[in-house]
Formats: sequence, structure tokens, C-alpha cells
Amino acid sequence: MTGLGLNLFRRRKPVQVKESVPPNRQPCISKEVSENIREAYSQALFLVERCPKASGALSRYCLQQIVRDFWSIPPGKRGTLISEFSQVTDRMSEETRSSIDCVRQYGSIDLQFTKDRDMMVDTTIDEAKILIALVQLLIQEWYVERDNRKKRYKTLEQKIEASKPAQRDQLPQRDQLPQRDQLPQRDQLPLETANSSSELKFSAGPRNAATPSDSELENAKKTGTLEKAASPAE
Repeated sequence: MTGLGLNLFRRRKPVQVKESVPPNRQPCISKEVSENIREAYSQALFLVERCPKASGALSRYCLQQIVRDFWSIPPGKRGTLISEFSQVTDRMSEETRSSIDCVRQYGSIDLQFTKDRDMMVDTTIDEAKILIALVQLLIQEWYVERDNRKKRYKTLEQKIEASKPAQRDQLPQRDQLPQRDQLPQRDQLPLETANSSSELKFSAGPRNAATPSDSELENAKKTGTLEKAASPAE
């Protein structure tokens, strides 16, 4: 036999399949999500084409855990997925409600919402992918956006706190204000200021300056000019 024929009968090494999420499908989830949701999401993503039925069940588990955790649904009000979503429908955005309704109308996905969580529902690969997309959407809309809001609020508060010392430095302190004994007295004022005040007082009384004295009245009686002087005033 040729060398090529011998190669055909050689025993080949068995191919080892690693049961892990491929590098191109590694889940990207916010750290705000709890560990059990992260693990279930990773498994649903790994089984989406290998076993879509199991992937759909894991996605349904993720959706229930997300709505319970984010909206704090008490144990006494928990049930099917659709009943839990209906409790927080008025608190969702219009776009999120529309996306959930659109997903429910695709194929047999609505059974995932209405059946008990312990029941397995037949799921196609496309349905499993759509359920995973819904999980990703809710994580982004609720957890990631909440985390981003917290960061924006914290940044704003830090800016306000950083500007407070600068404002305090610009304002005069109490010990820097002039005291009563430090104000200039009248005798310490400049000469021009003192003269201006006396001039104001002098100019304020021109009426009294025209009143004749006693000697002037006597002279006016002798000369007969009193009546003449008084007539213009009348």
C-alpha cells in the first residue's frame, strides 16, 4: 500500500467537545444582575441550538427572576410569568410593553408566559433566540439604565460638591468684615467730604438768611422804606 492508504487505517484521536460557552457567544450582562440570573442566561445561550426546549425554559426562568428582583414582587403575588408582568405593566415604558407583547405573539412563545415554570414547552430555535433577545432587552432597559442613572447623579453631585469650596472662598469671612471701631469717624473724614456736608447745611436755610435784624428794622422805620421792602414779599 502507498503511504496514503496507510493513513486511512490509522486510528485517529477522539475529538473532545468542551461543554462551555463559545468565545463568540460569551454573555455580556451587567454586574447589577444577580448571579443566578447570569448563570441561567449563560446556559440558555449555550443550549439555544443544541436544545432549544431547554434554552426556552432557562430564558423563562431568567425573565421571572428579573421581574421579581427588579420590581420586588413579594412571594405571595408570584405565579405565572404573564401574571407577574401584569403587576408591573403600568410601571414599564411604552416601548418595553410593546416589545413584550410582540414577543408573545411570535409562534408558541405565549405558552412560556402562561404555563407553570415547572412545565417544559416545545420551542424552536428561532423562538429560543427571541426569548434570549427579550432577556437581553430587559437587562439593558432596567438594570443597565438604572446603573447609568446612578452614575450620572453621582457625577452631578460631585460637581456640586467640588464647586462649594470655591464659592465659600469668594465670600468675605466674618472675621474679614470691618468692625464698628474700624469705621472712619467724622473728624477722620477727608477735608472735601467735611466741607461738602457743611455746605449742604448752609444751603438748606436760605429763607432765614433774608430776615432783617432789629437795627435794620429801626433804620427802615426812620427812612420809611419798610413798607417798600415788605411790598414785594406780599
